[in-house]
Formats: sequence, C-alpha cells, structure tokens
Amino acid sequence: MKLYSQAIVGLSAVFLAFCAKQDAGDNLAQIGSTKITKQHYEAFNKVVRIFPSKPSDIFPGQRSPATFMTEVEVLSSKLPKDQKKKLVQSDDWSWKKRYYPAQFYIFDVLAPNLGFTDNELKGFYNSNKNLFVETFRPADTTKKDSTYTKPFDEVREKIITMMFCERNKPDSAFMNSAYMKSFPKDSLPPQSEIDDSWVNSVRKNPPLFFMKKFYKEDFGKAYPDSIDEIFGDGKVITPKDLDVILNWLPDDRRDNFTQGHGKKEMVEWLLKWKLFAERAEKSGYLKKNPHYKTGLDWALRIEYANAYVISELSTKVTPPAAPDSSNILFAYTDDLGYVNLKPDTSEINSRIRIYNQKKKTDQIDSMIYSVRKKAVIKYFQDELKDDKVIEPSKLIAKADSLRDSSKSDAAEQEYKKLVDNFGFTPEGKRATIELAKLLTERQSYYQAVGYYRNYLLHGDDKSKFCNVFFMIGFIYDEYLDKPGLAELNYKYILKNLKDCDLTDDAEFMMLHLGEPMSSIEELQAEALRQGRKIDADATMN
Repeated sequence: MKLYSQAIVGLSAVFLAFCAKQDAGDNLAQIGSTKITKQHYEAFNKVVRIFPSKPSDIFPGQRSPATFMTEVEVLSSKLPKDQKKKLVQSDDWSWKKRYYPAQFYIFDVLAPNLGFTDNELKGFYNSNKNLFVETFRPADTTKKDSTYTKPFDEVREKIITMMFCERNKPDSAFMNSAYMKSFPKDSLPPQSEIDDSWVNSVRKNPPLFFMKKFYKEDFGKAYPDSIDEIFGDGKVITPKDLDVILNWLPDDRRDNFTQGHGKKEMVEWLLKWKLFAERAEKSGYLKKNPHYKTGLDWALRIEYANAYVISELSTKVTPPAAPDSSNILFAYTDDLGYVNLKPDTSEINSRIRIYNQKKKTDQIDSMIYSVRKKAVIKYFQDELKDDKVIEPSKLIAKADSLRDSSKSDAAEQEYKKLVDNFGFTPEGKRATIELAKLLTERQSYYQAVGYYRNYLLHGDDKSKFCNVFFMIGFIYDEYLDKPGLAELNYKYILKNLKDCDLTDDAEFMMLHLGEPMSSIEELQAEALRQGRKIDADATMN
C-alpha cells in the first residue's frame, strides 16, 4: 500500500524483544506508574514506524522517539474516560485493530516464511533431518564416509520452498509466464528449479498472493478481476470502510485513492487487512505472541495522547498576531538567493500558513511541557534520550559555558537542542541567535542567515531585531557577495528601526556595498573615526 508502506518495512522483528526476560537492570525509566524497559522502548519505536496514519505536525512533530514516548505516556493518562471509551468504540480504532495484526502477520509470517510460523518450519526440520544430511567422502578411500546435518538456519529457505510448494501448486499466471513458456512442453527443467522459480514469483508480492488465496478459501471462488464484487454497500468492504482509511491520509493525497487504480489499490489493502487479521486470530498466532498485546496497548496510548492534544490543548490556543509581512518576504527572498521584484503570492501565503502553524505548535508544546513537568518522570539510564529531561535554563547555561570555553562544536549541539525542543521558551529563542553566531564563525553562512531569520519571525525580544537585521545584511555583503540581499536588510533598519544603535552603521554599509570590509572591528573603527559612539558588543548581542 502506498500510504506509509516504507514505514512498515522490517516489521518481522517488531515485538520479539518482549519475549526476552526482563530484569531490574533493564529499566530505563519510570513515567508515572509505568516502568519503561529497553524492550518497551524498542517496541514503542517499532509501533511509531508502522503507525498507519501520518504523524501530526503538532504532536509528535519533530520530537525524538524517547521524548514522544514519554509524553505519550503522560498525556494518554489525562484523556477523560468518556473520550477513551468513545475512541475505542470508533470505526477508526476498529480498523486499526485489523491493521496492526494484519501487518504483524504479513511481516512475521507471510512475507518471510510464506505463511508458516517459525515453529512450523522448525518442526518440519526436526521431523525430516534426514533430508538435510550431506555425505563427505574422504580422499583416502580406506577411511569411512562422514555425514553432516546442515543446521536449521542454513536450510530455512529450502524448507520454506518445500512446504510452500507442497501446499500451493503454481497458478495459471505462473504456468503462462515467460519463464515457463521458454521451455518446450516435453523438455521442462527439473522440478526443483520450477519450484524455486514459483516461490520467487510469489515473493515479489506475498500480500497479493495470500489475499487471493484466502479469498478463495473463504468465499469459495477465485478473486475477481474487478473490485465491484468486493466493494459496495453490503459487501465485504463498504464505502464507509474506505472513508475511515482515507482519513488516515493527508488531505492532499486522498483524491488519489478515491477513483481508478488508486481506489482499487486502497480497497484491496482493506481486504488484505481483514483477511489477514482473521487468519492471524484463527491460527492462534496472536495468542502465541504476547508481545502483540503490549504493542497494541502502545498504539492505543498514542491514540489517547493525540486525542488529548486535539480536544484539550488545541482548543486553548489563541490566534497568533499577524506576522510582519516584510519578514515573510525576506525569508522567501533568502531561499531564492536573489531579490525578486514580483514575489509569488501563493508562496507567500503558504509561508504565512506555516508561520501561523508554528505559533500554534509553540503554544501546544508549551502546554505539553507544563503537563509533563507535573508528572513523575525518572530516567535510570542514558540510553533513553529524552531531549526535554533537562530544564531549558540549565541547558542554555551549559551551552553558554561551552561557548565561553571555546568548545564551539559542543556548544552548537546544546544550542540546537534548545532550538529544536524548547523553541517556545525564552531560552530557546535566545539559542537561535547564539546558534547563528556560531554558524557564522564556522563559515556556515546560509545556515546562519536561516537561524537569524527564524528569530525575526518567531522571536519575542524586538530590541534584538536591529542587530539581527544588521548581521544578515553584513553576512550577505561581506561573506556571500550578495549586495542586493544585503541592501534589503540594511534598508529595513533605516526605514523601520531608525532609533537603534546600528542605524548609522547600516547607512555606512549601504554607501559601501560591495566594498571589502574585513571585520566588524573595522566597521566599528570607522564609526569611531567619524566621531560616532558605538557599543562594542552591539552587533553580536
């Protein structure tokens, strides 16, 4: 399925870690009354990777797995019981209860083993070890032959082929394939070669093969060429079912699956989930894998947490003030790399929507942080990398100390943690400027401009705006040889920030655009020669 198929690759090992014995030394954290082990953490990461719907930009957004897990646990417990009950009874969760076991079954059984459990394969091996014995004849004919039984892992694929071909004869598509037609009817290759080719053809798309196989077994007829027999009111997949799944998709992708081939593909995936989930249940696969229930519990808690964010937090967001249109336009110009006299209106509007979304996200992140600060959260090992475990005041103090100790690389990492995880706090906003300074020092000029511009869009301390505009102009002029872009930023100071300390300097730079200026110090020296007073740290603080 082309929803988030790449996110579910490798699911065959999804919750196997849960089978391992847990001990006290395995604990990573305690969140409320829940103990988080290494196995829990790994399982949560796997669940996130197979989550069927697109993750929200608001929550989890850009959170690390550990931070997301911690906040899922905290927020899920806050959702009122009546909302939890409503969610569990929803059509959406009803389909996810098919989706998860079906995907587990696909990637644990159908795809790797072509329908057989590991225990079934090992049982065949133990009962037929004589089939896997090899005889070695020594060069010395006076010595007896020796035998060797190949280990299970070495013959696993051979066992799968043998068991599969015994139960599944080649279908008409394979018999009419180019491979089979390449041989005269009276001169076919060895059966073992045909079996290998048949298995390889199935392995190209195991879900499709087993969908058709199970459909025939359940309905007593071959799978139809058209979805008309399976899709419609009163049929195995209904329009209501399809509507549920379409809501898992981003708005701009839904139309692709409402007609033609896309609709057929979507309906068939729903059928697969239904058929495979039933097979997983009937075969006892789910009961034999206790890790499945634990995984489903995590998935449900993610649903609870998302519902809490939407129903309880999003409703408290206040509409953001309109952005400075100049800053939106300048950010667009930065990305273009040149002054565009006719900016794309749709692009500007898109950036305004992104700006408003960021303001909303910051408010919600702030509320989530307030909730988690009231929870009992203890971390026992460094393996759980929750980026919000350190308070922003302590984190920026650490970053400043590293910077002052000339440990720029380490300081940059700490400032970036603040920007990424605490952008809604005063410390996170200041870290944006500090990070821009460090990036300028290491000659990552475009990245520096990006962080400076981000501060102009989302920073609260407008007293710093003059310095930030000046530094952007200076970078464009002195380091990137883009006087046109430098002029835009200097002109903004002269027009809108006339009383700031750097107005005269911006005017001076405007008069000398394109002329080499080796450093800020040289600019300051020029100002002193002209008898103008300047704060030695004005351009950097």
